[in-house]
Amino acid sequence: MNEIKSKSIWILATAVLLLASILLVIHPFTQAAPANSATLTAVQDSYTDRNIPAANFDGGLLNAANSSGGPEDPDLITKYVFVEFDLSGVAFPINSATLELSTLTCGGTLFSDDVDVAVYGVDNSVNWSESGLVWNNQPAPSTGVLIGLDAGAIPAGTAQTVSWTDGNKGAFAAWLETQRTANDGRATLALAIDNSGNPGLADVFFEDSEGSGAAAGCTDAGAAPALTVSEMMGHYLPVILK
Repeated sequence: MNEIKSKSIWILATAVLLLASILLVIHPFTQAAPANSATLTAVQDSYTDRNIPAANFDGGLLNAANSSGGPEDPDLITKYVFVEFDLSGVAFPINSATLELSTLTCGGTLFSDDVDVAVYGVDNSVNWSESGLVWNNQPAPSTGVLIGLDAGAIPAGTAQTVSWTDGNKGAFAAWLETQRTANDGRATLALAIDNSGNPGLADVFFEDSEGSGAAAGCTDAGAAPALTVSEMMGHYLPVILK
């Protein structure tokens, strides 16, 4: 009897050790490894105005105006905001991305059900400069809507940060990855506003990379456009960006 009991204990101990060894082997593959990430600020930004097609607006707030139609209809957009980021220093594949801008009203109030923002991509084979950009020479978006945002309610004369997030290899992150590996690694985003539900509302302004908000009379100038890109290493635990 004692011999049987000893053998049972030996078998149980062996099984426990074997299970522990298996868990030690598979454990690293069931956890999310630390993800590489980088936060970039815009290297250039500006906007264009269909009503003043030869005018350049470098050095001022990024103005996305009322539109007579939705951003999915490029024939009806009256202003585009262009923002360029340099991805050439990113040494990892982009699987997640968050775009952040400070939204300013500088008078008037915008409501979430009236203002929507659509983000398009512009292929980086097209060159442009913020000091020379006008409606007549602006690059055309080369994608459909990559990601969209409901801007939310913005009290008059203030700023709030709004963000577009693609957390798991969606259209936005996937397109950024194509730009990272193409040509010189630039990524240009074109933003368009649709507030046709109430065309009398104030235009939407985004803070630019030069920090023009204070000069324009906004009580909170906010921050320059920023793009955070990340590589998700794990298979089971997703990386969540702010």
